[in-house]
Amino acid sequence: MGFHNSSLAVVGGVCLATGLFHLLIGLRSQGTDMKHTTLGRFALAHSGAVLTGILVHRATTLPRYLAAGELAAVARSILGNHKILN
Repeated sequence: MGFHNSSLAVVGGVCLATGLFHLLIGLRSQGTDMKHTTLGRFALAHSGAVLTGILVHRATTLPRYLAAGELAAVARSILGNHKILN
C-alpha cells in the first residue's frame, strides 16, 4: 500500500474517530457552547478529504481517477465551506 497511503489512512482514521467522539459530545450537551460540535464537524469533513485522497492516489485508470477526483472535490468543498466561527 505504500507509506503515503498508509499514513493517509492513519490520519483519516484518527480524524474520523475524533470527529465522531466530539460530535456525540456536542450533540449530547444542551448548552450554547458549540466547540465540540464544531470540532466534530470539522474533523469529519477533514477525514472525508483525507480518505478520498487515498482513492486519488490509488487510481490506476482515467475513469477511476476522475471519479475519485470528483469525490475528493466534494469532500474538500465541504471542508472549505466549513465556518469555524459561527
